[in-house]
Amino acid sequence: MLGFYLLFAPFVQLLAWIPLVGWLLAGVAKVAAAIFSFFVGGTIACLTLAIAWIRFRPCVGIMLLMGVALGIAAIFVVPVWLEE
Repeated sequence: MLGFYLLFAPFVQLLAWIPLVGWLLAGVAKVAAAIFSFFVGGTIACLTLAIAWIRFRPCVGIMLLMGVALGIAAIFVVPVWLEE
C-alpha cells in the first residue's frame, strides 16, 4: 500500500508548487492517493494471501477470494455508480 501511495508523491509535489491553492490541491491529492492505495494494495495483498491459503485451508482461501472480488468491485464498479 505504501508503494502505491509513494508512486503518487511526485504528482502531489507538483500540485503543491501551484501558488495560492497548491496546498489545498496537494491535500486533496494526498487523500485521493491514500484511498486508491488502500483499495488497490489491500486487494492485491488479499489475493496473495488467498492463493497461499487455498493450498492449506481451502475454505479460508475461498473466503479471501470473495474479499478480492469485493475489492475489485469497489475499484471498478463503484466509480461508475458515482458518475451517474
